[in-house]
Amino acid sequence: MNKSSFVGTIIHSDEWRAYAALRNNLHYTHKTVNHSIHFVDPTTHVHTQNIENPWMHIKRKQNKQNGVASSLLLRYLEKFV
Repeated sequence: MNKSSFVGTIIHSDEWRAYAALRNNLHYTHKTVNHSIHFVDPTTHVHTQNIENPWMHIKRKQNKQNGVASSLLLRYLEKFV
């Protein structure tokens, strides 16, 4: 996938330190919400609920199946989608 594939993409995340690397990129826009203050930013309306909810369901399903082998994670996610 080339960098032009990301042009116009908007990434919403919380302000976890690891996501700082997403800032200042010319190929996409990174918007954040500070979860220690609110779950939906009242000014920008940025939130992470659209990914948090499906991710919760994926994790629950895999926990019922005794976890996920790291090497098979991509296959599990593809099947879920």
